[in-house]
Amino acid sequence: MMQRLFLFWVVTLFALPAFAQPVAELLLYCGITMVKPMTEIARAFEKRENVKITISQGGSEDLYLSAKKSGIGDWYLPGEPSYRDKHLHEGLLGEYVTVGYNQMAGGFKVEVQRIDESVVRS
Repeated sequence: MMQRLFLFWVVTLFALPAFAQPVAELLLYCGITMVKPMTEIARAFEKRENVKITISQGGSEDLYLSAKKSGIGDWYLPGEPSYRDKHLHEGLLGEYVTVGYNQMAGGFKVEVQRIDESVVRS
């Protein structure tokens, strides 16, 4: 019984500070083509780092204008680097690190079949 009580107090003492700490919140502006993989990455990061990540998704230009208007945000992940280049002179964007490229990983095959002209004419 004494061992169980001691274990309870040790777990409680170490667990309470984790619950007492406010959870940090981060805002990610994410271009629409990257939302699915970034959501998976964000959820894993939330669990590992005990943070809350809100993902604002949309077109890269719209996201930038939203961040500019609100003045809040932590990350800006546009669909292509040209959006960063376009707005860099405005002073809102800070340092950046290239973590990958937004490109199609696979492809698909399109087969074009001969159109039956008798169907088209009817």
